[in-house]
Amino acid sequence: MTFELVLTGIIGLLLILALFWRPPKLERYVWAMVVAYGAMGVWALRYGLLDGTEPAWLEIWKPTILYWTLALILFVSPFLGWGFPVKAILGTFFVLSHRTWNMINWIFTGVLTLFGAINILVYRYNPGNWDGFKYSFMINLMFLILLRFNFAWGMVVSRIIIHAYKQYKARFP
Repeated sequence: MTFELVLTGIIGLLLILALFWRPPKLERYVWAMVVAYGAMGVWALRYGLLDGTEPAWLEIWKPTILYWTLALILFVSPFLGWGFPVKAILGTFFVLSHRTWNMINWIFTGVLTLFGAINILVYRYNPGNWDGFKYSFMINLMFLILLRFNFAWGMVVSRIIIHAYKQYKARFP
């Protein structure tokens, strides 16, 4: 347990040093997400690595807290003038109007709020299947992340193909 704690501390310290060495220009909503999930990581270290006395209710509420924290950041950021955090989730390579980003932000807020509520309802009415349900929701979130990368690579590859085709057509008319 001590080794894991020291290793986690060293990795965390290196990440903090890298961040302050050359601070990236990040939007305020990204900083809000970093702080929120950093606090959750400290919380997990406190209960998981240090003493291992995680209360039983915490295991059930962890996914809900994760979903609702992100939903809260998505909800509050536009009102504070920070922009739309959904841009960090989907990527900034989509050129969309302000109204469209607002709509997508509201949809993601609703979906994440619903995920958290469904997590609690499934545990309340069917605790035997809750563990598998929790992991299936994590897979759904991973699917969203991978979908983002697929869109990015699809855009890059399509631009390369179009550029190569135009050069080919210019050489051999």
